[in-house]
Amino acid sequence: MDLPNPMQLHKSLCIIIGSTLLISGSAWALLYRAKHTRRSGNSDDRISFIAQTGPEKNVLPTSVLAEILDLSYDQATSFSAFSPKKAVKKLLEFPLIQSAEVKLIKPNTVHIDYAVRSPVLTLGEYLNIGVDQNGHLFPIEPYLTSKNLPELILGHHLDPPLFQHQIDMRLITKLMSELSATELKRIDLTDLHAKSAGRRQIVVIAGQHTLRLSPKNYQKEIINYFKLCEKMKNTHDNSDKVIDFRIDGMAFIDSGERK
Repeated sequence: MDLPNPMQLHKSLCIIIGSTLLISGSAWALLYRAKHTRRSGNSDDRISFIAQTGPEKNVLPTSVLAEILDLSYDQATSFSAFSPKKAVKKLLEFPLIQSAEVKLIKPNTVHIDYAVRSPVLTLGEYLNIGVDQNGHLFPIEPYLTSKNLPELILGHHLDPPLFQHQIDMRLITKLMSELSATELKRIDLTDLHAKSAGRRQIVVIAGQHTLRLSPKNYQKEIINYFKLCEKMKNTHDNSDKVIDFRIDGMAFIDSGERK
């Protein structure tokens, strides 16, 4: 199958993403084989195909993998001179790709086995940016979905280049675990390190409730929240509420507009 014209990879927030498990049904040809043009050099030593495998099927088009590896129809690449080690390095520079292995299969095929990152959060300060369980950042669409993912608010922008940052997930992972029984929508760390002790807080949106938690005692306060939820079940009140647990042993409930 002839390779379609190579697409330009955008080096911006729309950098494309992907991963695959079963070898794609038909490997895409990488070299242009025009019937009426003369071939020069040793055509038997040219890379002609890419085969891809991975945990998901064909998330990244093979044409994108070809572009990452600088393989194209208009400039033939020598099969014998191709370096799988350098190819792996290029693939891992692509923000979405988590791991990769590259092998050469005679006579002219490059086999790529790779896995992509899975988003557990979206980054609220940016559009189309996902965060995986290890804090790595990567663009989500068009190949992954951000549907129903909680939003993480850091309270500040990150210095470029964005995708070289890795977020410390220790606190975030604990919060997500403690609140796994809720409809977690947002974790806001804007005031986590506020200069004034009275302003320091973690703000969490879980279902209809906005929780204001103290950075030091949030685990105990989340336990108190679940106890409060049991008591509120009998009220049949499903309105939005802001609940402040930052004073030990107390819960201030505001049924006004969510902030």
